[in-house]
Amino acid sequence: MMRISSNIAKGGRIPLSPHFRNGGSAVSSPMAKGWRFTFRFRILFAQGLVAETVLSPISAQLSQDRRNQEAASDYYRRWLEETVDYIISQEEREVFQRLKTDEERDAFIEQFWMRRDPDPSTPFNEFKEEHYRRLRFANEQFTAGKPGWRTDRGRIYIKFGPPDHKEFHPGGQYARKSWEGGGVTSVHPFEKWWYRYIEGVGSDVELEFVDSGLSGDYTLALDADEKDAFLRTPLGPTLQELDGLMSRGDRISRRYVGNAANPDNQQERDWFRYKRLQDNIWYRVDQLLRLERPPALRNPRLREYVQAKVTFPQNLPIHCFEAHYPLDSNNYLVFLALRVAERELFQGAGEGTTTSLDLYLRVTGLDGRTYWESDETLHAYHTLPESADYIYYQRTLRLPASRYKVEALVRQDDTRMGIATIPVAIPRPPAGSDSLELSSVILANYLARLVAAPPEILPFVIGRIKVIPAFEHVYEPNSRIGVYFQVFGLRVDSSTRVPAVAIRYEIHRSDGKLIREYEDDGGRSCSLEGSNRMIVARNLPLMGLTPGDYSLSIHVEDRIAGIAKIARLNLRVRDEVRKSQERSLPSGSGR
Repeated sequence: MMRISSNIAKGGRIPLSPHFRNGGSAVSSPMAKGWRFTFRFRILFAQGLVAETVLSPISAQLSQDRRNQEAASDYYRRWLEETVDYIISQEEREVFQRLKTDEERDAFIEQFWMRRDPDPSTPFNEFKEEHYRRLRFANEQFTAGKPGWRTDRGRIYIKFGPPDHKEFHPGGQYARKSWEGGGVTSVHPFEKWWYRYIEGVGSDVELEFVDSGLSGDYTLALDADEKDAFLRTPLGPTLQELDGLMSRGDRISRRYVGNAANPDNQQERDWFRYKRLQDNIWYRVDQLLRLERPPALRNPRLREYVQAKVTFPQNLPIHCFEAHYPLDSNNYLVFLALRVAERELFQGAGEGTTTSLDLYLRVTGLDGRTYWESDETLHAYHTLPESADYIYYQRTLRLPASRYKVEALVRQDDTRMGIATIPVAIPRPPAGSDSLELSSVILANYLARLVAAPPEILPFVIGRIKVIPAFEHVYEPNSRIGVYFQVFGLRVDSSTRVPAVAIRYEIHRSDGKLIREYEDDGGRSCSLEGSNRMIVARNLPLMGLTPGDYSLSIHVEDRIAGIAKIARLNLRVRDEVRKSQERSLPSGSGR
């Protein structure tokens, strides 16, 4: 018998250990230095007994961890036994059950869906989306005392999708088809589903679901007689029964063995002759066994998700360039450019020569999915034999914030090939962030403002600015650096409704010494587009700079918010002046 102290019985405070203070309202535990916990205690009185529960921080954490483990274990169990029960192979099931850690299980689940993706070139897994849609539909339409996915109709629907044709009979009087024996009878409610073709099962697949218990649970029938409500009564005879060729007892007892293809006597040879081949009991059993198998993969080549890595001889140097600019909180415009030296395409060729180039471009994510893929044929022409021209190609894509790999392949007449790969990292901006941010900075060989924005997307045109990037940031002596970038998160003056921005450009020598400085206090190189986007485009002269390595620092200050950002890029001034005139490819580069 538990002894109750007098002050508790009188409604007083509970006697606490020295580690508890303030009468139990605040607790200071010596178990970990600096830990302070607040507990509330309730005293439950029931027939003179007091129940008191005190939960320590360690036991509380252990209890929470245990609940988390149980929840994770239940999630993986339900994924295996409910979500993919009908589509997972036995081999995959055994592998999943042998996995030890949640990381391994998560990786398995990801690969499971990848192997079934009918089109990996899209960012969505159409098979996975359709599977979950079927699960939802089955649970909504076929529930009958148990979840819809557990019913026979739900199982067939989840595995093979909606039938090509469906008949519904609510029950009552029914005139049998000739292949069902003919005559009139009364039937239980039933549905007949017909599939034109099911991979791994066959063509002309006919399935019958019968609600013999009138509970709404339609079960898959083995033969047409299962829906006959008068089967075990003298009512509703078939035509053979009316003609005296068969009794009702023979029809019931021999319907699974009375096969015209294997009779024991002349009389039985005529029994069930009206049935079609697909009504034969052995055909039905074989069909049901095939229906029990997991559906075949739509794309067998993805059974093993392996990407071959092949190395080709590369004898055509190409270069890639990328920059990205935000469209909204998650999507970006990605500026991709490709450059090929004209002298590499026309070695030993005369002036006016043309050539064809096959270009393949692919953008893939870290998950292996293809977010963009294109191939096209381009045409290039030769100018002067001593020319140092480059031929350019550009394309603008829209991609969500993530990390990607851009792969470009250029092939010339099956004799020369070049492959370039560059990473693209588009960071997701912090939620609710409105602070000053700079986009990618393009150092350009050519930068010019157009009179008006073109009505369509043109190569190397961003808004009203035409910009051809300097892929290697290498410039001729006495040339100009084109600088293009965008600024976001600027504060706006409450009276003028425009931002106050100061931009300073500094060119430093490789030893850190400041060589040139350009101020832009009035924002002459800036144009405001919308309420939160500023376009910066300016040409900086390199007159008088000796050949060598330099760095360019761009300082952007929001004078209203008092915030500044700095971008730094390296560049080089080459030794000699080359004859060069950059041109974009005449075909395909305008998209």
